[in-house]
Amino acid sequence: MTAGAAPALEALPHARPDRDDAASVDLVAHGLLRRFGVRAEETARICSLGLPDLGLPDLLLVDVTAG
Repeated sequence: MTAGAAPALEALPHARPDRDDAASVDLVAHGLLRRFGVRAEETARICSLGLPDLGLPDLLLVDVTAG
């Protein structure tokens, strides 16, 4: 189940561009946490947290227009 969540979330914006991608990720994370036995109140708290700043440069953003 966990392994299938990532590809499904990757395909979702293409299949349903009208959906809020952040809300979809939260919904899937909530469902996975519940499957792993985390209480609903705790999953809601976890999913409401912001992502931590890891202090790493964003290596995925590459300026393809730079020569």
